[in-house]
Amino acid sequence: MKRGDSYNEEFKRDAVNLSEEHGVKTAAEKLGVSASCLYSWRRIYLDIKSPTSGETRSYAELLKENRALKKEVSILNNVASTLRKTAAILSQSHLAGMK
Repeated sequence: MKRGDSYNEEFKRDAVNLSEEHGVKTAAEKLGVSASCLYSWRRIYLDIKSPTSGETRSYAELLKENRALKKEVSILNNVASTLRKTAAILSQSHLAGMK
C-alpha cells in the first residue's frame, strides 16, 4: 500500500501479533509496511486495559495467558479422554467377569 492508505483494525492487530512472534522488522517486511508504522501500532494495541477490574495488562501478557490456558485445556481434554477409555475398559472387564 502507498503512503496515506489506511489499514483496517484487523490488519493492524494481525500485524502486531505477527511482530510479537517474529519480530518487528521481519513482520514489517512480510507485510510491506514500515517498521515505524508497526511500532506505533504496537504502542496502541499492546496497552489494553481490563474493562472489569481496571488493571492494566499488555496485549502480550494476554496472549501469553491465552496460550497457557489453551495448553491447559488440551491437557485436561486428554485426561478426560483417557478417563472415558479407562471407564469403558473397566466396565467391559466387569461385565465379562459376570458371565
